[in-house]
Amino acid sequence: MNKLLVLSALAASLLLAKEPVVVLHAGSLSVPFAEIEKVFETKYPQFDVQREPSGSVAAARKVTDLGRAADVMGSADYQVIDTMLIPNHAKFNAHFATNEMVLAYTEKSKFAKEINSNNWADIFFT
Repeated sequence: MNKLLVLSALAASLLLAKEPVVVLHAGSLSVPFAEIEKVFETKYPQFDVQREPSGSVAAARKVTDLGRAADVMGSADYQVIDTMLIPNHAKFNAHFATNEMVLAYTEKSKFAKEINSNNWADIFFT
């Protein structure tokens, strides 16, 4: 009878176990990937997203140098995936976000009359 109880408990735990989805990603992507994890796990409760943040190059090296398996590798620099992972460790690179910066100023701002798309960096970093 004890064997039957142990086998039943084992079978029940296997049914309740969630399949892991390993996600190595750049630390700067932690906030959006945490949100993606919530949405994904809500829609697909049979999976458990396991995120591991680090630098983009460090995440790629976990795969290339350490032989770690990852279901997803999110890099803050798409070139890391293109140069380090494709074609031996990844099949494709899906670009899903970009960064932009906006400089806002008023007519009364310093250099408002001089700043333009060609010299903004020189003015900004002066």
